[in-house]
Amino acid sequence: MNDESSTVKDVARVAGVSTATVSRVVNDFSKVSYETRSRVLAAIAHLQYMPNTHAAELGRSNGGIPKRRGIHTPALVRREGRGQVRTGAALAE
Repeated sequence: MNDESSTVKDVARVAGVSTATVSRVVNDFSKVSYETRSRVLAAIAHLQYMPNTHAAELGRSNGGIPKRRGIHTPALVRREGRGQVRTGAALAE
């Protein structure tokens, strides 16, 4: 269609679906109706969409982010009483 690369958002906009639905069609998940799949595939053909393998790989990796979620505090931080936090320097006292 144009010189710029099309994105998943472009395909979703043209097909009238969410980017998640485009992803399901591209990755061949079965929980997409025939009609919706046809619209997405038509939009992909019209826009000449090609998945970006680098972006896909970034989406699969954790990018160095720990898998555990929450607050991570240094080992030298200790809680004292109600809401008081002492750091390593304060612990040396």
